[in-house]
Amino acid sequence: FVRLAPVGIFALIGHLVATVSFRVIVDNLASFSGVVIFGTLFHAAVTLPALAWYLGGIGPLALFRGIREALVVAFTISSSTATLPVTTRCVEDGLGVPPQISSFVLPLGATVNMDGTALYEAVAALFVAAIYGVELGLGGQIVVFVVSIATAIGAPGIPSAGMVTMVIVLEAVGLPGEAVGLLLTIDRFLDTFRTMANVEGDAVVAAIVSRQLA
Repeated sequence: FVRLAPVGIFALIGHLVATVSFRVIVDNLASFSGVVIFGTLFHAAVTLPALAWYLGGIGPLALFRGIREALVVAFTISSSTATLPVTTRCVEDGLGVPPQISSFVLPLGATVNMDGTALYEAVAALFVAAIYGVELGLGGQIVVFVVSIATAIGAPGIPSAGMVTMVIVLEAVGLPGEAVGLLLTIDRFLDTFRTMANVEGDAVVAAIVSRQLA
């Protein structure tokens, strides 16, 4: 299956290019990448620091200073599970979270707290709908929103794990699952951003729990 995967992806993209057009695909991929990167960075630079400050009592500068090493590792290897030891050390030493809290919250968060993945899957479903000319009404967008959150919870913290659950999101609104082949062409690059948001979210939750239990 691993050896045949590149051939299958090439065939899927070739069929899509013949059906739609190469220019349309490139333009949409560029727009899709821009939206995912902007949305993820906004979430990581605004939403999560605001939660850390309001509920955890940690300022944005202190937050990023404390977990910067974990963010760099997450951006590099695209795996929140593999980053877990570094995240644990950063949270305990940089944010002052007790080990008894970090040892429970962070492993749990690496499995169920996939906010970056949920954001990616929702945007990806809208992207696929635009490529195939499918109009998703308000009801369809709500379904995408709910299913993306639910499937992201079950996604393992390994590189490109969101591609497995992405099929469920697409089929939930009647979109072709084979469109995942198109997303795989740029997924490795975008995975770095969403993993960074996932790891930061885990650290913020650990800091919030630590303060609430103090």
